[in-house]
Amino acid sequence: EKRIVLRGIHHQQTVLVKLFFDADNWQKEINGFEKLQHAGINTPTLLMQCALEQGGVCLFAFIDNAQPLDVLWQQADETEKRGYLDKLLPCLQTLWQHQLLQRDLHLGNFLLQTQKDGSTTLWLLDPASCQHFLHHHEQQKNLALLLAQLPLSDWDFALQYLQGDAAIKALAKQQWRQRLQHYLKKILRDCTEVADLSPHNSLRILAQRRFLTPALCEKLKNPAALMQNAVILKNGNSAKVFRIEVDGKAFVAKQYLNKDWLRKLRRAFRPSRAARSWHYAHALAFAGVRVPKPVALVEQKTGPLVTSAWFISEHCADADLLTRWQAHAPTLEELHSLRALFNALRALHIHHGDMKASNLLSDGKSIAVIDYDGTQAHHNTETLQQALQRDKQRLLQNWQDNAALQQHLREAIAL
Repeated sequence: EKRIVLRGIHHQQTVLVKLFFDADNWQKEINGFEKLQHAGINTPTLLMQCALEQGGVCLFAFIDNAQPLDVLWQQADETEKRGYLDKLLPCLQTLWQHQLLQRDLHLGNFLLQTQKDGSTTLWLLDPASCQHFLHHHEQQKNLALLLAQLPLSDWDFALQYLQGDAAIKALAKQQWRQRLQHYLKKILRDCTEVADLSPHNSLRILAQRRFLTPALCEKLKNPAALMQNAVILKNGNSAKVFRIEVDGKAFVAKQYLNKDWLRKLRRAFRPSRAARSWHYAHALAFAGVRVPKPVALVEQKTGPLVTSAWFISEHCADADLLTRWQAHAPTLEELHSLRALFNALRALHIHHGDMKASNLLSDGKSIAVIDYDGTQAHHNTETLQQALQRDKQRLLQNWQDNAALQQHLREAIAL
C-alpha cells in the first residue's frame, strides 16, 4: 500500500516502474539512488523521475539476465555460496566506507547478472532503504540482519566467512525470532503470500496465493468436494488423509474430525489441529526445514466451535526413510539434513512429537518432515531438551535391528 513495482516499456526500452503513493517515500528512493551513485555502487540507473499530485514515479533501467541472490542461494552448495559472499562483501564494505547501510539487508535485494562473456555483476536494489549511519554498533546490527535472513544451517560457515563474532550471532538470533513472529502472524491474514478466501464467519479459508486456481478455490469453498475422486491414504477415527488432484497437480488433504460435542467444546478455545499444522509447517519452512509446501487451511464452524477442519499441502513423492535406507545407505547430505532438522527444532523451541520413519521423506539429499499433530512449543529450555531427546530416541527406534546405522545417526544428531 506504499508503492507498486511494475515492468513496463518507455520509449521502446524495458524499464522498472516504481509508483509511490506519497511524496516522502518517493523522495527517499531518489535520495537513496543519489547516495549509491556517489558511493560507486552498482544500482539500476534512474532514467526518469516525476512528481505526481500524491507521491511520484521513478523509472529505472531493467536488469536483464539476472536472478535475485536469495533464489540462487537456495539452489547453491557451500562452495557456490562462498562465491556469492565474495561478490556481496565488497559491496557491503564500500557501503560502510561511505557511512551507508542497506537497512533492509537481505539477499533478495541483490541481483546477480550474467553477461554475454560469462562474467557476473552484482546489483543492489531498493535505494530507499540505503541511509547514513553514525555508530559502529549500527554496522554490527546490519551484519546481524543479513545473517538472520540466511538458513540456520548456513549460519556457522557464513559467520566465520563474514568474520563475525558471538555478539553478532546473538543479535542475529534476536532479529531472526522477531522475523519469525512477524511472519507467523502474517500467514493468518490476507497478505502478499496468503489469501483470505473466507466467505462468511462459519467457513474460514486461508490459502497460499501461488497455488490458487479457480478450480482449487471452488473446492476450498465447498470442502466436501475435496473428497470426490480422492485416494484415501489413511482412514482414522479422528483424522482422514487423502490424495487429491486439482488442475493436474497432486495435493494431500488431512481432514480433522471432532467425534463428539465434548471434544468440539474442549477445542473451541484453542487453535484447531489443522491450524496448528498450518502454523508449524510455515514455521519449519521458515527455519530452513524442507516440508511439503502448505497450500490451504479450511475450518468449518458452528458458532465458536470448529466442527471440521482441513490442512492441505503439496504431495511429496519421496520415499520414507525406512524404505530408502533399506535400499541405500544414508548419504552424507541426508545426515547433514537430519542434523539441520534438529538444530531448527531447537531454534524454533519446538519438538516434532512423532519421529517415526514414515514421517521423514528423502530425495537422497535432503529430508522432508510431515505430520505435525504431535508438535509442541516449549517456553522452558529444560523441557525442550527433554522433548528433543524423546524425538531422537523415537528416531533411533526405527532401526532397532541395525546397530551400525543407529551409531551413524547418533553421531549425526549428537545424541
